[in-house]
Amino acid sequence: MKCCDYLAVKLDQCIQELVDPNGAMMDWLKSIAKARAKNGGRIAWVSPSLFPVSQHAVIMKKRTVGKKPAMVFSTRTQKTDGLKQQNKIVPNFIHSLDAAHLVLTVNAFVKAVGETVDIGVIHDGFSVHASLVRRLQRTLADTFASMYSQPLLTSFFDQQELNESAEIKPKPIEGDFNIADVRRANYLFC
Repeated sequence: MKCCDYLAVKLDQCIQELVDPNGAMMDWLKSIAKARAKNGGRIAWVSPSLFPVSQHAVIMKKRTVGKKPAMVFSTRTQKTDGLKQQNKIVPNFIHSLDAAHLVLTVNAFVKAVGETVDIGVIHDGFSVHASLVRRLQRTLADTFASMYSQPLLTSFFDQQELNESAEIKPKPIEGDFNIADVRRANYLFC
């Protein structure tokens, strides 16, 4: 178990160094969520697959009835829970991008094959008949590169209704990785 714990720590350190060393992306997204929550509003955007996404975390009013065993009833209020909005935005934004890539990949793959095709999809895992694996790999890489070459952060920001006085953290600086290189990769892990 000690080896697993050690490996988990080292893996986390590597991810932090490579992906977002200063947490700028998370801070930026959270500052947008905080600003929207101050206005009492939900956060909404349209994903790259044109799926509308909406996040509105509200404060729940709880009422306990009875003693042991007690029943707890929760009722939604109309008041926005700013902390929950901030805590949910990063995973929800990332999941919306993962889901968009899945949808775009399946649509492009079916179009490329040009016929009815059996495809299995679970979250970010794909399966097809062995004769179609190479075509699916190309489609995965092409849709990934195409989607992430778009200005996704700018698009997300432009879809938010923010006051001029909103305190938004600086937009993360983009790295120098050429996303088109993904098309030449032997393996693709999203």
